[in-house]
Amino acid sequence: MKGIAKLVSWGTLPTIDNIKRNLDNPDFLTISWRKVDYKDPWVISFLIPNNANDCVNLILKHLKKQSLVIDKKYEKKKKLQESEVTAEGVMQQQHQVEKLLKTIQQYEQVIQSAISGV
Repeated sequence: MKGIAKLVSWGTLPTIDNIKRNLDNPDFLTISWRKVDYKDPWVISFLIPNNANDCVNLILKHLKKQSLVIDKKYEKKKKLQESEVTAEGVMQQQHQVEKLLKTIQQYEQVIQSAISGV
């Protein structure tokens, strides 16, 4: 261990429900454990400057050693750019939506004519 910290807990690696990173501060981790038997689920959040990625990789490495399946379901969140929320950006998005609706209408007409022709 790189002198980061030593976490002593009653939660086991296989009972980790998820690990989340803060979008604004990737060194801030939140680990949630699921309920097991009589032990309630619990959450711990901590800051690991410059080593959060190493911590997550170490946890994943140990889970893989135990032949546990790692499900990487996560939403790719992104911050909105200023261009996306200005009047011009919103107008561009509206234009794209209108184009998409027009395309959908064209496909619906094609399908309707194919159904009518049969």
